[in-house]
Amino acid sequence: MNDVMVNIGNDNYLPKSSFLMVLIPDSQPVKTLISQYRDENRLIDATRNRKTQSVIMFDGKSGPYIVLSVFTPRTISNRFDDAV
Repeated sequence: MNDVMVNIGNDNYLPKSSFLMVLIPDSQPVKTLISQYRDENRLIDATRNRKTQSVIMFDGKSGPYIVLSVFTPRTISNRFDDAV
């Protein structure tokens, strides 16, 4: 399978076909989701200890995961659209 990769920040990439949604991390429901996924070991922190600007939910081999990114949702959306 030859899937296009999307840069999600700090030289980290996800396959374009695995994206489910991109969220802002500020709302309480998203914070609760982050905590739940962290407890279930389904969270990947790709921020390198910088401020989280977006939460990306993607479809992994064993179900959905979330990735914390330093890019804003708009930046990720633009990179997603530009990925060929």
